[in-house]
Amino acid sequence: MTVLRFAGFELDELRAELRNRDGEVVRLRPKAFTLLSLFVANAGRVLSKQELMRAVWRKVHVSDDSLFQCIREIRAALGDDERKLIRLVSGRGYLLDPVSEPARRPRSDGIVRHIQENLMRLWRRGSKTITAP
Repeated sequence: MTVLRFAGFELDELRAELRNRDGEVVRLRPKAFTLLSLFVANAGRVLSKQELMRAVWRKVHVSDDSLFQCIREIRAALGDDERKLIRLVSGRGYLLDPVSEPARRPRSDGIVRHIQENLMRLWRRGSKTITAP
């Protein structure tokens, strides 16, 4: 499977892309993308810090800070400010909770559609001018 779906996102492993709900590509550095792929493939399972480090950095020795930075980058990309989607399980590791979703950011589509409908209504009534509030 090359496209994994979770919490309204798509992770396209073939293209190495993360796409949001609107289909827009969300940029992630390669190590963060690899880490997110690992989380998504193991959704609902606690992954130890050592397991994550071995899988992402293989034979390269890096500090824990490298892992923390990648997790921070992933949370920012997912809008997981409250740390509900990627959770720390104290003393055990990290967990991607596929049931939890980050809070949805308001979309402007509804506002634009509302304005367009009102403009069309005014136009049909024969209004020659439209004033802003």
